[in-house]
Amino acid sequence: MGHYYYYLVSTLPLLKLFEPAPWSSEEFLTECVRELSENDLNLLKATELIPQNDITLPPETMSFAWDNFERQLRNRIVRQIAGTSDKGAAFERDSIGYYSDVELIVSEAWNQSNPLEREKVLDRWRWRFLDDQEGHESFGSLGFICMYKIKLQLIEKWDRRQLEAGQTNLTQVLEKCGTINEEEK
Repeated sequence: MGHYYYYLVSTLPLLKLFEPAPWSSEEFLTECVRELSENDLNLLKATELIPQNDITLPPETMSFAWDNFERQLRNRIVRQIAGTSDKGAAFERDSIGYYSDVELIVSEAWNQSNPLEREKVLDRWRWRFLDDQEGHESFGSLGFICMYKIKLQLIEKWDRRQLEAGQTNLTQVLEKCGTINEEEK
């Protein structure tokens, strides 16, 4: 039987997608180091927003369910980008089973002409998947804590996307390409 961390989970700040993170992943992990058993902490550290090829997660865990869902989603995105070409097959990763929502997710995302809006659609669906998994996890369970980590990483991903930084990066790229000269600045 797994450990339950009721106190830790009850003290976690509420997370909302596309709103600032209440704390960083590093702060969250520091708190978890104090509370989780060594084995549970190892699984939490192995649980990532982006699936890692060199890590095998236990099949009965929420971390495995997330990893498998995200692999299937990324595989479908690769096929969408590749179109009729077979070049995408080299980038696909192994997964188990089939999440029928993946087709709907990619279809809805690719109906967006703006790449940023496309990514928002994908992340809303990722968040929804995690919310659905919450119904399968007991309050205070390690699975619940792993879901929290992934949600926090999703929020941090959007926290890093700042308008000013994007404009600066675009200007630098255009300058290197020679499409902006000194008079246009």
